[in-house]
Amino acid sequence: MLIYFQKLLFEYSGLFFIPMAANLVNDDSAKCRKLTALALKSLLEKIDHDHRTNLFKIATKWFVDDRVSKATSRKKKSPELYL
Repeated sequence: MLIYFQKLLFEYSGLFFIPMAANLVNDDSAKCRKLTALALKSLLEKIDHDHRTNLFKIATKWFVDDRVSKATSRKKKSPELYL
């Protein structure tokens, strides 16, 4: 049964990661950002290396994207995703 849920988590990890990453970068509440960071940490600990690498590739593309770089507040906070 655990393997079934693990496969689901691997398959849908991006659907969790992207909104949480956006919330981590954009939320004004320090408490909300802290809880989001804990949730992201938990997610990243539960997925395998290949899926984690794919999620970091998404974050890297987001970080260097011209549209994001124009929004300076996002660019300043984006490195938080890598901590």
